[in-house]
Amino acid sequence: MRILQGVVTSLKMQKTVTVTVTRYKKHPKYQKRYLVSRKYHAHYEGEQALALGDKVAMLETKPISKLKHWLIISPAQETKLIAQAQVKRNDQREASLKLKGLKDERSATLAVRKRKINSNKRKATLAATPAAAAPEAPAPEAPAPEAPAAPVENKS
Repeated sequence: MRILQGVVTSLKMQKTVTVTVTRYKKHPKYQKRYLVSRKYHAHYEGEQALALGDKVAMLETKPISKLKHWLIISPAQETKLIAQAQVKRNDQREASLKLKGLKDERSATLAVRKRKINSNKRKATLAATPAAAAPEAPAPEAPAPEAPAAPVENKS
């Protein structure tokens, strides 16, 4: 269940509005943040009339038509859904901590740090120990260089 927030950009269709969602994206190489916009078609049958430029929240739903997969929700529904999502996320986090045998968030963080430290220690010891030295084969002897030939006199 995803919730997106955007701005109404078109009201020309019946029971459908076009919403532009703008978000920041980070360039993978240069780490600069830049704006990316995307338009979504959302279903709307509300009593309140929407106007161009209104900020709205959309909830992802099953496909309503070829292009519509979103539903415009009221601000009251939005806060309720966000609260439900946070509770669900917290429950999932607690369940995963129980499976790992950890008490709380702090012990989970400490366990991760401990694993990193042990991993770094292992890497350091592997780098410090010399690799198993294989017996070196004797280098092949190079043939002795030949003496330069004596210059031949040209008799003409």
